[in-house]
Order: sequence, then structure tokens, then C-alpha cells
Amino acid sequence: MPGRWAAWLVCLTCACAAAGSEVRRTIAIGDLHGDLDAAMRVLKLARVVDDAGSWIGGRTVVVQLGDLTDRGTDSAGCVDLFLRLQAEAAAAGGEVVTILGNHELMNLSGDLRYVNPQEMKSFGGRTAWSQAWAPAGEYGQKLLRFPLVAKKGDTLFVHGGLPGPLASMGVDRLNKRASEAMQSGSWRDVVLGPSGLPWYRDQVYGAETGDCDDVWGALRAFDDAGEGPISRIVVGHTIQRGGQIGVFCQGALIAADIAMSSAISNRGYLGYVDLTDPDRPRPVYTGDEPYKTFEL
Repeated sequence: MPGRWAAWLVCLTCACAAAGSEVRRTIAIGDLHGDLDAAMRVLKLARVVDDAGSWIGGRTVVVQLGDLTDRGTDSAGCVDLFLRLQAEAAAAGGEVVTILGNHELMNLSGDLRYVNPQEMKSFGGRTAWSQAWAPAGEYGQKLLRFPLVAKKGDTLFVHGGLPGPLASMGVDRLNKRASEAMQSGSWRDVVLGPSGLPWYRDQVYGAETGDCDDVWGALRAFDDAGEGPISRIVVGHTIQRGGQIGVFCQGALIAADIAMSSAISNRGYLGYVDLTDPDRPRPVYTGDEPYKTFEL
């Protein structure tokens, strides 16, 4: 990581310590694609829900990185679960954030290619599903509440990636533009379209080959937004191999989609990222496969 990003992280950490700020447990969970069982299992692994699915996480911050929907048989159940937990967490002093993924956008815009046929049938068919998930529909209204991007401490959370040319807009402007675009049906708007934040894979693809220029460029550009520097970007969207969370560019990019949904993989992968210690994000796993824990 370039020296000034590391220096900023040290300064931020020291400033928080000096101010006696509370360190809140913060975790990130990748794509779940309509698998309510996997959602429950990863939340229980993270010790934020009990066996009944009720919030027990106290002041923990949970960020789910998008793509709750499509492929699996219970997209609606996954959305309802996380929205219920938002309310329960807030009452306990915690927080649950659900990021807007490209599959949420697809449902909102009427692109239903990946909706599970069994679940669509349970809604009454294609027309009924389309109406329910359109911006004016019951579930469409719920999806419109999902932010495009969120910032917690010095970490930025987004579904696909943070393109450098858009990073300088900052969190508030990005979310405002996304909301306005969705309300007006501008699905190809620069922040939502094929090169927008929910779809962008080039950042991860480059990092996987050791090219971190896109990551450093996004970090620098975000600083221009005046919302404080960020030291890392955490994404979903691009599936990582072997159930291992990808940690790239000296920890400046973390890719957390490990194909937890049984509609994607039958390997039973399960894991999340613990970001409580800003100096040492920690992937946490369970399952039958041997997992590697990355040392940052």
C-alpha cells in the first residue's frame, strides 16, 4: 500500500484511541442469492442471531454486500430477514446495512432471467413477480431502501467495485444519484449501468493478477470527495475460488463473495469478514473444506 494510505490509517487509529472512541464490532457478509438457510447459518456463525433468527448482536455492525436475490428459492425471505434484523439491531444499538447488488437492480428493472422458477410460481407467476419487485411494488419498495455504497470507519462497502472516475462523488452523492436514477427508471445511469458500482468487476480482476492501480486510484479519488480517507474497499459480486475470501493489494481490497448460496455451489462454503480491528481484517470460516486465513 502506498505510504500515505498506511500513514492515514495510523493517524485515524490513533485519533480514535486518543478520543476514547468505542470500537464497534463490524462484519461484512457476501452474496447469498436466495438461500435463506445459508443466510441464517452465516449470521449464526457471526453470533449476531440466535437459532430463531432474532438479533443478539448488540452494537455489532453487519454489512451485507448485496445480491440477496435471484437463483435460490427464497429471495423474498432473505430480503425480509435482513430488513427485520435492521429494526432489531437498531433497537439494540447495532446496525444492519444491505448494499444494492446488481441482482436487486435486475429485479427492479424487470430483468427476471435469474429468478428461481419455483419462487416465481409461489408469487403467482411472472406478472405477479414483476409487479411485486418493480419500484412501486411491495418488494421493489424494500429494495429502493438499499444504499449503493456505505462507509463505516475507514472502510467502503460496495457490491461490485468502486470505479475511480466515480469515487470522487463520495457516499452521499453516489447514493442520491442512484436513488434518483432508480425512481426515474434510468437503469443505465453511470452509477447503475454496466460500468457502475453494482456491476464493476475490473477492480477485482486486476487485483487478482497483482495489478492494484485501479484500487489505489479509487482510494485517491475518494479522498477528493472530502468525506475522509478510506483504507480499503470491501466488495461481493466476483466469486472467489475455493470458498476463500480474497484479500488483495495489501488489504486495500477484500472480495467476500465465496458462493455461499446452494444455488451457486454445493460445497457448503460459509464465511464473513471481521473488520473490527482496522489494522487486521480477519476472514472467518466454517465448513468441511480446509480454509486459509489470510494474514494482513
